[in-house]
Amino acid sequence: MCSILLLAGLMTGTASASRGGIRYRIHETQERLDRANAAGLLSRYQRYRLQHKLDKIRYKYDRTKEDGLSYSEREKFERALDELNDVIPR
Repeated sequence: MCSILLLAGLMTGTASASRGGIRYRIHETQERLDRANAAGLLSRYQRYRLQHKLDKIRYKYDRTKEDGLSYSEREKFERALDELNDVIPR
């Protein structure tokens, strides 16, 4: 019984960790950008500039991920997404 509960806890932890991964954060940032644009909170130039930054992060992540991410690379992507999210209006 105890091992079943432990296994269930590990599986739950894995699922929540995947929701907080970089790919998930890229997806969430894209949705925020789309919502801000639909609400008229961004000028055409701002939308282009922010979308370009997100596309660049996505491209670099996909390329880097092929070789496996180091801790420092993961931190770099996290910082870039944090900075981008800070300038997207809520």
